[in-house]
Amino acid sequence: MSLDELSRNELIDIIKRYQNYFQNGGVDLDVFTQLDLIEKMKFTEERFRLVFYTSPDSININRAHDGLYIDVNEGFTNLTGYSRFDVLGKTSIEIDIWCDLKDRDRLRELIKKNGKVTNYKAKFRMKDGSIRVGLMSAIIIEINNEPHIISITKDIHSTVKMEERLRKHQEKLNQINKLEAMSEMAGNIGHEFKNYITIMRSAIEIMKMENKLEDDLIETVFKYIDKANNLSKDLIHIKAQYDAIIDSDRIDPISAIIELKPIFQNLSKNAKIQYNLMSKSEIEIDKKMLEKILINLLLNAVDATPNGNIDIITEDVLLSSPIDISSKKEYVRIIIKDDGCGISENDLQKIFDPFFTNKKNGSGLGLTIVHRLVTQNSGYIEVDSKYGEGTSFCIDFPVKSTN
Repeated sequence: MSLDELSRNELIDIIKRYQNYFQNGGVDLDVFTQLDLIEKMKFTEERFRLVFYTSPDSININRAHDGLYIDVNEGFTNLTGYSRFDVLGKTSIEIDIWCDLKDRDRLRELIKKNGKVTNYKAKFRMKDGSIRVGLMSAIIIEINNEPHIISITKDIHSTVKMEERLRKHQEKLNQINKLEAMSEMAGNIGHEFKNYITIMRSAIEIMKMENKLEDDLIETVFKYIDKANNLSKDLIHIKAQYDAIIDSDRIDPISAIIELKPIFQNLSKNAKIQYNLMSKSEIEIDKKMLEKILINLLLNAVDATPNGNIDIITEDVLLSSPIDISSKKEYVRIIIKDDGCGISENDLQKIFDPFFTNKKNGSGLGLTIVHRLVTQNSGYIEVDSKYGEGTSFCIDFPVKSTN
């Protein structure tokens, strides 16, 4: 059997069998009931040898209490540049393979607590001094009644570098998009202020020609002065969000929503708010920003259905990574859903654009601010709506890592 025929789960299973062999003095009745002792020893040793010596991944066996290398495979020597002679009889600290000894200590804590570790990401120092990133899985085995750690490390350095290049490329794209958005915003602002000034100028000219003050004309002037003032405030607020230093907190979304219930109730007018809070995880986010997101979305829902129903939902979800669809990450999903007028398909494409609004007194900046705050905190926001049936805003925030 070649190594390619062994799945990762089979590989781990073989290691566990190897462990059982040593723990039980060569007797493992659950796995080898039909085989005699000699066949069991031969089968176990051959399978383990096949995995250990032919795996392209780095595999090493270390004494648990001090990290002394007992054996390493060719995958280890190919990856690190160390020969077996370089490392056998020495500890991981002596060869200085850990870039950060805190990673080593954390790994030992997890193994001591759980008996195993899966996909532990850390940086390692190679013999030539270069740094590579590895994904390590490890379990405890007993050899001669002494605990040892057998670990398999997959070199993911190229993947990490690719992710870094993609991140930098995305940052450049974001900067380009930001400049384009600023250009479009500047045009929109100029257009809006030009309209306000034209209306106010016309009203003042009429009063000048007629040489008298008309209450309705004066009211018009004040109305558009207020509009211009409110627009200025919204623009200052957006600028503040772009420049803000994020003070991330470890937040339980359910607690945050419960704290906001009195405010929600005050803003809801005659709408009925129903809560279905099921998430169990915490997220890392600036608390004030989360509050602004939720309040803005609730106001949006109330405007859509002042006498209808609004649902606020939280739940834990697993989502695929945009870089590797086979990789799943934990998120907390927050949904704010209404049964109001809905949004047309055409308008749905524009709702996060600056100054886009169908509301009589809206500035068109509320959802722009929400989108910015969500992405600023590493989240995603999507909207689903059917005209005449209602709208659902769905936000996903990554779960706070426990590592």
